[in-house]
Amino acid sequence: MKAIQLIALVVAGTCISCQSKEQNTTTTPTENIKSFAKLYGYVRYFHPSDEASKIDWNKFALYGVKEVEKASDKKELLAVLNKLFKPVAPSVLIYSVNDSIQFDVKSVTPPNLKDYKEIYWQHLGLGNGKKRLNDVYQSERINRLIAISDESGGGGYSFCTITKRMDAKPYIGKEFEYTAYVKMGKNNASKGYLWARVDKDTTSRDKTLFFDNMSDRPIVSGDWSQYKVKGKIDSLARYIYFGAFTADTLPMFVDNMQFSIKDSKGESTVIFSDGFENDSLNITPIGFSKGPGNRNNSKTGTVMVVTNEHYEGKNCVKVANTTDNSKMIMAEPLFTFKPSIDKPFYADLGNEIHCTVPLMLYGTTEQTYPAADTASFNSLLKKLNEQSMDKDGKDLHYADLVIYYNKMQHFFPYFDVIKTNWEEAFTQALKENASCENNECFLPILKRFASKLHDGHGHVYSYSGNQNFSFLPPIEIAWIENKLIITKILDKSSTLTIGTEIKKIENINSRKYYDSVAQYISAGTKGWLEERENMEILYGPDSSKLNLEVIPPGGTPKSASLSRLLNANAYYGLTENTTKYKEIDASTYYLNIDQISEPEIDSLMPELEKAKCIICDLRGYPNSNHEFISHLLTMNDTCKTWMRVPEIIYPNYTVSGFQPFGWEMTPEKPHLTAKIIFITGGGAISYAESYMGFIQGYRLATIVGQPTAGTNGNINQIYLPGGYGIVFTGMKVLKQDGSQLYGIGFIPDVIVNETIKGVMEGRDEFLEKAVEISNQY
Repeated sequence: MKAIQLIALVVAGTCISCQSKEQNTTTTPTENIKSFAKLYGYVRYFHPSDEASKIDWNKFALYGVKEVEKASDKKELLAVLNKLFKPVAPSVLIYSVNDSIQFDVKSVTPPNLKDYKEIYWQHLGLGNGKKRLNDVYQSERINRLIAISDESGGGGYSFCTITKRMDAKPYIGKEFEYTAYVKMGKNNASKGYLWARVDKDTTSRDKTLFFDNMSDRPIVSGDWSQYKVKGKIDSLARYIYFGAFTADTLPMFVDNMQFSIKDSKGESTVIFSDGFENDSLNITPIGFSKGPGNRNNSKTGTVMVVTNEHYEGKNCVKVANTTDNSKMIMAEPLFTFKPSIDKPFYADLGNEIHCTVPLMLYGTTEQTYPAADTASFNSLLKKLNEQSMDKDGKDLHYADLVIYYNKMQHFFPYFDVIKTNWEEAFTQALKENASCENNECFLPILKRFASKLHDGHGHVYSYSGNQNFSFLPPIEIAWIENKLIITKILDKSSTLTIGTEIKKIENINSRKYYDSVAQYISAGTKGWLEERENMEILYGPDSSKLNLEVIPPGGTPKSASLSRLLNANAYYGLTENTTKYKEIDASTYYLNIDQISEPEIDSLMPELEKAKCIICDLRGYPNSNHEFISHLLTMNDTCKTWMRVPEIIYPNYTVSGFQPFGWEMTPEKPHLTAKIIFITGGGAISYAESYMGFIQGYRLATIVGQPTAGTNGNINQIYLPGGYGIVFTGMKVLKQDGSQLYGIGFIPDVIVNETIKGVMEGRDEFLEKAVEISNQY
C-alpha cells in the first residue's frame, strides 16, 4: 500500500514547473498513447467535473488514441491533449516542463460559496455503473445524484427469459444440441445468452443434472449468427428446459430455435423446431413461458413475437429486460477521507508534459465550477457520437488497453506484492498491438498483459463472433513426476489408458507447449497455474482434433487424435468427484466439501458426533457449506479484518484506508470433538481459501495435500469495447493472522505428491495420506 502522505500534491500558489532549455523533439505513437492514457485515468476516475460525468469514456478512449497518434512531436502532443481534455475538465492544467505554471486555488473557487457543495470522487474498490444494494465495490461522486437499484449487489439481478420445457424420458442417455439464431439490438452494448438445463425432478435440492447458460461466451453481435449449447441427458433426467435470456433493456432477437438428439451412430434428429411464423404478434409464442414470473407479467420484461427483425421468414422473438428498480439519490460520503480543494494531484505524463488535476470542485445543483466552454463541449460530444465501437482494429485495441491499464493502475490491490512494473507491461502491450488489426491477434496480447498481475481470478475472454473454442477432449491430464500424464479417460470407447505419458502436443514437446500456454494465464501459485494449464492446453473449437504423441505404460510411442466434443460444463461433470460422503471405517467419516450441502451435513451430525476422525476434502470449491466450520470452533471468531476493501480518493492506488470485514462466526452445537483432517490443493481458490483460512487460522484440523491457489476476495468484472471481458480481484485479503495470502496460499501441514504408479492403480494418494494420519488417532 502506498502511504497517503507520499502522494505528489501541489499547494496553492506553488511553482510546479520551472523554465527548461529542453528542445522540442519527435514522439512515437506508443509514447503519445501512454501520455494520453495517464491523463485519461486521472480525469475519468478522480476529477469530479460535471462535464466529465456526461461523456462516454469508452468512446473518448477511442477518439483520444486516434487523435494523439497523429502528433509528431511534444508540442503537437501537448496541444492535442489540451484540445481533448479542456472541454471535459476545464480546471485541469496540462503544460510543458518549459512552462512556468502555478496552480491558483482561486481558479476553482467561486466568488460566493453560497449554494455550493464539495464535489469529489470516493471509491470503495472500483464500482461499475449503477449502484446496487449491498454492493461490495462502489464508486461515487459525492453530492451528486447516483442511480441506485434495490437489486442485490451480491450477484442477484433482474433478467428476462423465454423458456421451453420438454419431457426428457424419451431421450435418456442421449446427447443433445440446442441451436438458435440470435442478434443483439446494438453491437457490444448489451449481452444475450442461450441456455439449456436438464433436471431430474422439480423438488430435489440438487435437481439440476446439466446446465449451460453461455455465461463464459455472451452474445453481443448485432448481426444474425447461429449459437449452440450441447450436452447429455442423464439417466435420472425428467425434464429438459431451454431458451434465451438477457439482463439488458436493449433487446435480443431470437429466431429458428432447434433442439436435436443424437443417436448411437452420431446421427442427429430434430425433435423441436420453431421459427415463430405461426404465432401472433406482440405476445409470448405459444408453447413457451416468460420468466421470471408468469406469461402476462410485463414487469419482468418483454418476450413477444415481432416482425421485420427476422433471420428467416417474417417473424422472430424479441426478449428484453424492461424491469428498472432504480431511483436517483444524492451520493453521500462512503468513508471519512476526502480530497482538499487546495491540494490538486500533480503528475508527470511523460514526453516532458505535466498535469495538475483538481480532485475536489465546488458545485451547485446544476453545475460544477468552473464550467467548460459549451460550444467546445458540444463539439466534443458530437465527435464522440461519431465513434463506432463495432469496428475491430488497432485503434479500438489501443482504447481497450488504455481502459484496462487505468482500471488496474488505480484499483488493483496487489502491486505491492507482485512487484510487477505495470507501466512497462502496458508499454509492451501497446508495442505488440501496433500491427494488430483483428481479434485473433489482440486476444493473446490482452491475455499476456493481464497475466502480469499473477491474479488467480484473472481471466480474459472474448465473446465477439460466433466461434466457441471452449471444447475439450475426453481426457484429464496432470504433471506428475515431471511427466504429462493422462489421469482420467472420459470416453469408455477410447483406446488410451490411464498413466499414458503425453510426449508431444501438435508435434511440439509437451513442456514447451505448456510453457507457451502459461504466458496467457494469470495465476499466483504454481498449483493454480497447473490447474489452469491442464485445461487450457486441451481447449479448442467444437469437434476439432487434438493431436498427440503418447507413450502408453510399458509401451512404445504412438500417435493419438482426440475430438473435442465436451463443453466445459460436461467436462466438469465427468471429471469431478461426485461422492458426497462415505464411512471410511467404523470411526472415520469422509465429507466431500466440494459436493455436500449444508442440510446434508446437518443430517449426518448424529454420525459425525460419534466419529473419532472426520476427513474433509476441499480440493475444489465449497458447496455453500461453510457453516460446518461453526461446529469445529471452540471460541468466537474475532478476526474481522482479513477482507479489506480499499478506500481510494487519490490516483495510482494510493489508499487512504480500508473497510474491513470478516465472517464473524460463532461456535454452534453440536461441537464435533473428532480429529479433523482437511485435504486441499492447487485447485482450492477464493471461497475455498476463506474456508481454509478458518481451518488453518484457528488450528481446527491437520491439513494435507498441496498449497492452495493464493487468490481470494470478491471478483470484479470489466467489459471492454470490441467484446472482451476481464475478471480481477478487487479487494485485499489476508490470512487470519494478518500475513500475506496472495501468491502464497495456505501451505499444508503434510505435503502430498501424486505418483504415476498411484494414478495407474486408481488410487487417491491425497485421501490415502489422510486415512493414514487418521489411523494414528
